[in-house]
Amino acid sequence: ASVKKWILIGSGSLVLLLLAGFVFIKLSPRLFAVREFVVSDGTTPHLSEAEIIKLSGVRLKHNLLRVDLKTVERRLKRFAWVKEAYLIKQYPHRLYIKLTEFQPLAIVQLSDWYYVGSEGAIFKKLSAEDSRNFPVLTGLDPKNLAQFKESLQLLLAFRKLDAATRFGISELHWKAKEGYTLYTVRPAFQIRFGSEAFPERLRRWKEIGTVLANQYPNQPLTVDLTYGPKVYVKFNNHTFERGKQDA
Repeated sequence: ASVKKWILIGSGSLVLLLLAGFVFIKLSPRLFAVREFVVSDGTTPHLSEAEIIKLSGVRLKHNLLRVDLKTVERRLKRFAWVKEAYLIKQYPHRLYIKLTEFQPLAIVQLSDWYYVGSEGAIFKKLSAEDSRNFPVLTGLDPKNLAQFKESLQLLLAFRKLDAATRFGISELHWKAKEGYTLYTVRPAFQIRFGSEAFPERLRRWKEIGTVLANQYPNQPLTVDLTYGPKVYVKFNNHTFERGKQDA
């Protein structure tokens, strides 16, 4: 008798659980319907809040329980500027979205013109509306990944120097026999780094760049850092030489 009693209790409990599950399934679309999107302020200047919500693929009244965040993340990252997408379900009715963007370091010339970020990600083909106000990397072999990383490292190292702010960076060009040549903006001249010993050549440029900015009002044509410890600065009518003995 006791066994039958427990069987009946168990059967009744199972029926109640199944019934509760059925009711929950039926009611969950209303109990957990999306009623609000919270998009983090300043998430991206390239997308409005409405555009971000549209790209997410989630709509008002969607069942928040059934929203797959990984799928939503993939949808958002299809937009070229989006580097990372952070999503949180805030039950019962809210979806939180925060995006971070790629920050262009330069424009690289490959099969076309592309933005490249400071971490080396080539993330967007330039359109007519995109800003060109970034240094340009030219002459690189699209298949040579090591060379590509090297050019970014040189560009980043140069940007950290005061002279980069003073003179600006227009282009970093690679040529097989000459190595890297950097072209400044204001005034426009070229700095020859060659293809090796970049830390030492950057140190010498830091020294000579300060001298040029403070003591030489005339615009140089070329600063050549490829002659061992010496630096040659060519002007329109003369050449200035600086070596260890001048330091």
